[in-house]
Amino acid sequence: MNVKKNSGPLLMGGMVLWTLGLGNLMAQDPELLINRIRSKDARLHSASSEQLAAIGERAIPLIIRTLENKKETPETRIWLLEALKPNAKYLAKYVRTLAKFLRDKDVDVRGNTLEILGRMEAKARPVLDKILESWNDSDNRIRRLAFFVTQQIAEDFSEYLPRLINILSDSDPIVREGAALALATLKEKALPALPQLILLYKDPSPRVRNAAAKAIGSMGKGAVSEVVGLLEEGKPRDLKFIAIKALGRIRPVQRKQVKALVEFATGPDKGLRVAAQEECVRVGSLCAPGLVKALEEHQDNPALLKEIISTLGTMGETAKVAIPSLTKFLRPSTPLEIRLAAVRSLGLMGKSARRAAPSVVKLLEDKEPKLVQAGMRALVRFRAIPDKGLSKIVEYLRGDQPLLRTEAAMALKQLGPLALPKIEELIGLLGSEDPNLRLWASFAIGGLGTSANAPLRRAFKNATKRQKLGILQAFGELGIGAAPSVEFLTRVLHSGDSAQMIHAGRALSRIGRLAAPAIPTLLKLLRNKDKDVRIVALTALGRIGTRNESIRKAFETALADPQPEVVYSALEAMGKIRDPKWARRLLTLLRHKDEHVRWRAAEALGLIFKGTGRKEKEVLKALRALEKDPSKYVVFAGDLAIRRILGLTRK
Repeated sequence: MNVKKNSGPLLMGGMVLWTLGLGNLMAQDPELLINRIRSKDARLHSASSEQLAAIGERAIPLIIRTLENKKETPETRIWLLEALKPNAKYLAKYVRTLAKFLRDKDVDVRGNTLEILGRMEAKARPVLDKILESWNDSDNRIRRLAFFVTQQIAEDFSEYLPRLINILSDSDPIVREGAALALATLKEKALPALPQLILLYKDPSPRVRNAAAKAIGSMGKGAVSEVVGLLEEGKPRDLKFIAIKALGRIRPVQRKQVKALVEFATGPDKGLRVAAQEECVRVGSLCAPGLVKALEEHQDNPALLKEIISTLGTMGETAKVAIPSLTKFLRPSTPLEIRLAAVRSLGLMGKSARRAAPSVVKLLEDKEPKLVQAGMRALVRFRAIPDKGLSKIVEYLRGDQPLLRTEAAMALKQLGPLALPKIEELIGLLGSEDPNLRLWASFAIGGLGTSANAPLRRAFKNATKRQKLGILQAFGELGIGAAPSVEFLTRVLHSGDSAQMIHAGRALSRIGRLAAPAIPTLLKLLRNKDKDVRIVALTALGRIGTRNESIRKAFETALADPQPEVVYSALEAMGKIRDPKWARRLLTLLRHKDEHVRWRAAEALGLIFKGTGRKEKEVLKALRALEKDPSKYVVFAGDLAIRRILGLTRK
């Protein structure tokens, strides 16, 4: 059950703040944590309950005694029961005590108790009679939950079949839905409920009707004949909807079932048609031959043809029998919408549709941008592309149509090594006067992987200044794939050209730890007169993550840099390197006059000591003191750092 009543965090200044001395939340004292749960400050409840749960079996006796205290508030009992949920396996000896709370006045207490008993499974059988009483609870959510808890606990849930059938006519839709879904767990044993489930086609709640379809569909082949009979002419339309949804779920799939679904997937009633098409997708390959046959039969109905083609595409590789028929629809004489649907569906079939690649390549010559775009996407999914197709995609990269230029760059990137035959051509584009073309070309090269390193290095030797920057940008797009070029990129750092040094530094930072051989050169760059070079060097050192005395000294110098942006970058990098020996220096920076320095120092401390817990008392004390900082950003950074250290956040 969802816990209620002010259980959310305090919102202050647009940020989530937990300014409550969180160091104690890691305490292993159950009594202290229970007192925090009793507190009127709702912000303590969730974290205290989590910590109480983490203590495990040792805390259970005290929790049970507290629950039995009639003076405790419902709010306290709710959170104590939350703490018991992860420890359900230890609760067998307390099962009768827990069952008493099924009669509690508070609905969330009853709900949490049911959830715990459900997690106990067979160990909760001694109180099954009490759980069955919850089937008549005054709250519909409790009644619904009780059905499923009974199913988890009971030795033979089918003995409750008659009772569930009666509940299908309950006045509450939530209860009716729950009963139908509970019947679905019985599968073929629920066949006696089929007549009553069929009657739910009249139910005003779509959720109840869907649950009925799911229950019928779970009954297996024994229900097929009767369900198919519900689709006969003259039967109510709403009844046919339930029958179609049920047929999509029945396993093993029967021939009669497939025939009915295909018939309605290509029939005149659009609503029933869409429902049957969805269920054909669920059934998969067995429906594909019937749908392919329908393609030939409905050539004169473009709207229906498009629906069938799209359905086959959604079926993916399971509909590969349709590939020859879909390929025929790519011809220029076919209406545009049908051609679009066909190429998109072929793309969705992935590698299995590779034989259609030559026909799809022809679409790249078309004047309609949408068709060209769809063709590129399909070729990417095929993971195979003729050279003519590659050439055409590069041509679009050079072109002046923004949509197709973007699509071409994305396609080349996603094709990866398959686009390697065009590497020299792409490198040539890195010298273009058009900055967007240079950007897209470097982006495309980034997908080629390690194979792009050697060609890029060779081209750099005789490249123009503009092209050299483009090549370095391409190394950056390769990310860790540029690791074989660390030595080359390190040499570029000695070039004296600030722009080249910045691009090389960015490429090294994206390589990460494998760029460690560049560290000595990067440390020297911290004395460069260009602040942007110094910033890039710090960023790269942070991503590489190596800790040693030389780096510590260099960062100490960087923290005294006259340019604030350099100091900020140094603090950010220190958080990534996570060297505990920086703690003392960072603690002093929490009192710096610049609020940006204070919050970045707090952030770095949180990252350095992430997950270390209460042992960092001095750090936690200094961070808690930031609650009084005049800057809301510093307050937030301090709070987040505390939660990182204590393991209370995954950020």
